Amino acid sequence: MKAYMTTKEFLAKANTSRSSLIRLTKDLMKKKAEWKITYIKETAKGNLFHHSLLSQFIPEWCLNKLVEYEEHFDDMRNLVAVLEDSNSLPYILYKMKWDSFITVAYAKTYKPERCFTMMSEVANILEEKCGKGIEFRMFFTTESFSHREGHHNHFFLRVGNHERREYALDFIKDYFAGDRVDIKSYDQEKAGLFYIAKSGLQGTDWDIRGNNLGNAQTK
Repeated sequence: MKAYMTTKEFLAKANTSRSSLIRLTKDLMKKKAEWKITYIKETAKGNLFHHSLLSQFIPEWCLNKLVEYEEHFDDMRNLVAVLEDSNSLPYILYKMKWDSFITVAYAKTYKPERCFTMMSEVANILEEKCGKGIEFRMFFTTESFSHREGHHNHFFLRVGNHERREYALDFIKDYFAGDRVDIKSYDQEKAGLFYIAKSGLQGTDWDIRGNNLGNAQTK
């Protein structure tokens, strides 16, 4: 869901009247000095309203469902974008088999080059420890934080053996001890490969490592 919405967008989602929104705006502006976040942005084209204000008009359980449905819609839209171009790298990666989608948010402020070095080292170690005689690959990208300085990594992992896969995940947790590590099972419908490739895969901020990449098992 967008962080801020125009009056038209907000009224449509909140299913409320313009007069109700005007009353809310007046009440909020009286307490502007107490705001913990910017609830209303005043622009030349009109006010923008923070999505949290929807809770004034929509029950919490219903609002949570709305966010869930919108996220699913975005996933499906990204998936369609992936499937439209069969020659693109995201499409080729999408057709490969993956096990895990992992995000590492570093506690320290690292530059992209440092992130790339660490991810490359992890890939090299895991391929040596887990890739002998079985399918192994890892695709990663580096992105900047939107709310602070520094960078984080998203990556996909394929280890074609359950025991070695568990070893790999434990190794990743230990290697990045002190950082926030989020490990999820790969969900093909989430089109995560498109998401982490959205910057165009330019420069040295991404890489794919592994064995038998030219003949990788596809869906």
